[in-house]
Amino acid sequence: MARAKTYVRPMQGWWRRNPYFVRYMIREGSSVFLAIYTVILLVGLYRLTQGEAAWEAWRAALTSPVSLVFH
Repeated sequence: MARAKTYVRPMQGWWRRNPYFVRYMIREGSSVFLAIYTVILLVGLYRLTQGEAAWEAWRAALTSPVSLVFH
């Protein structure tokens, strides 16, 4: 007696077959950058509550090459 083989739908690259889904995935991927930027701004707000020295240190950190490329 032969066993019935179940159909397994291939999932790899499903979103690359349709231009609509490609745009959707790019848009969803951009949310990672928005989340990082939100954390940066929240840290700045927290540093602002700690006083002028902490605020200036945070602003100085924003002048680093990595921060400039991100912005």
